[in-house]
Amino acid sequence: MIESILSVLLTIVATTSITNNITNQSEETYCDFSSKKAIISERYLSDLDDNKYKLYELEDGYAIYLVDNEDETFLEGSYEINSPFFGYENNEAYYLGPGNYYVKESNKLTNILSTPLAKYKERRNNTIETYVITHEDWGYSDEDELDGYTLIENYQYFKNLEYFPTNYLGTCGLVALCILLGYYDTFYNDNFVNNEMAYQARTYEKITDTQTEEILLNTEEDIPFMKTVMIDYSSTCANNGEYPINKWTSYPGTTQALHDYLFDKCFEYNEGFKDIFGGYPMLPYDVAKTFESYVEKQCASLQDDINIKYGSYLTLAATKTIIRNQIRKNNPLAVTLISYSTEEESETLWLPHTAVAYGFDLENKNFVVNMGLSEYLGGATILDFSFIYGYCYLNYSGEHVHSKNAICTSGSSRALTKNITYDVCGCGYMSLNDNLSSKIFSESGGQ
Repeated sequence: MIESILSVLLTIVATTSITNNITNQSEETYCDFSSKKAIISERYLSDLDDNKYKLYELEDGYAIYLVDNEDETFLEGSYEINSPFFGYENNEAYYLGPGNYYVKESNKLTNILSTPLAKYKERRNNTIETYVITHEDWGYSDEDELDGYTLIENYQYFKNLEYFPTNYLGTCGLVALCILLGYYDTFYNDNFVNNEMAYQARTYEKITDTQTEEILLNTEEDIPFMKTVMIDYSSTCANNGEYPINKWTSYPGTTQALHDYLFDKCFEYNEGFKDIFGGYPMLPYDVAKTFESYVEKQCASLQDDINIKYGSYLTLAATKTIIRNQIRKNNPLAVTLISYSTEEESETLWLPHTAVAYGFDLENKNFVVNMGLSEYLGGATILDFSFIYGYCYLNYSGEHVHSKNAICTSGSSRALTKNITYDVCGCGYMSLNDNLSSKIFSESGGQ
């Protein structure tokens, strides 16, 4: 059934001629998404149902609008990075919603968001190809235009996060869950992710362009669940005993090992969505049940203090209200997005995606997410509220336990020839590294 549906969809693509209509701007003009970043070019995009979109490439940013006659409605954008379509000006381009960006090559749709080492198998009779494409020419800006948004207190974590699992198999729900676990471990309680726990992480690779099987590549050693980071030493912070998050130069996150542990040991998947291109799209219920299974197996001591909530699209207004209220309470959420759907033979096919929401703009009806695709989209993608299908979040009511996911090291002290290393918690608290503290104590004669 799926194969025949994809055959119809690809026939539509192959027989529809789309003019790229790329216009380069010779003078400064702006779209309503940003009054600071000038438009450098604009072009039209399509989808599999011949809807029309307009893409504005900005100076270090982009904005995508739905076009209906003369009206343009904002859907997606960024203030920090050019769109995934940047560099594909000679290809017919298809926008299938957030996280789904395709170009036409040799009458095949190619997913631009392919990942190094992760070359998915060609599904559906080789109609979809994904492979590594570099983006060396992308622009990137550190300018922060989120001043008008309501953001969780430690939003910098999601905006700048570098370390989280790769979405090898279409498991964006698990990637979002890993991002949330890293956040709560860093800022709330160091027992959310066991620093001593390790697991054998995996990578996937496609051997040839015609082979359709997945090849599993196991790593040689177990990998810890958390990625500890080194941040620049600050004598001022050390003297004050506090290192605020907005001064951190890197952010700790979770590894592929945690993702694969969730997939192997905790994964609750009820095939709630029928995904056009395969993968494991998760309903909010699936995300919540996987979350609960992890808590039971890995941090049972916190169970009484963790309350996991989820919901699905009863009404868009109610869902938006819940998400906004949780962000006001400093609770980030795993949000399920309905990127694209199409009807074929009385069956609805979806292109969903799960991201982490951590801010919103009530006036413009937008919200800010980390898409779990930072190498392509950065950590602050702006989306229209209409994409939201559902959500999953947790309320934590337990005690704060300082984390040790970030460390900084001083120069050598006068008393010792060795550097002094500090553990730094997400709350800013600095403490001498446990191993080094005992050494300092013994070498100073117990003083």
